[in-house]
Amino acid sequence: MKKSTFGMILFLVGIIGFLVLSLFLAQNPFDITQMGETTRQYTGTLGALLGTHLMLPYIIFCGIGLIGLWICIYEIYFRGCAKKYTLEKHKEEKAE
Repeated sequence: MKKSTFGMILFLVGIIGFLVLSLFLAQNPFDITQMGETTRQYTGTLGALLGTHLMLPYIIFCGIGLIGLWICIYEIYFRGCAKKYTLEKHKEEKAE
């Protein structure tokens, strides 16, 4: 499997996981009150992530998506530029 295909799969898995968790959190609002030195009440997405214990999977899916995006950009842009440069240099050498 090519790196660009692997990067695209990682990106898609990360984005789909992120969207599924986001939709789940949007449908299940959760308020959590943290007890400690200072009492804080978390609402919205952060409250839902803390209350349903989905913070770690949410961060993992975000990381997977970002790593996949980075691999795709690297393969397309940087490797593509290097191949283009190599082909142009090879054509110049043949012309001489």
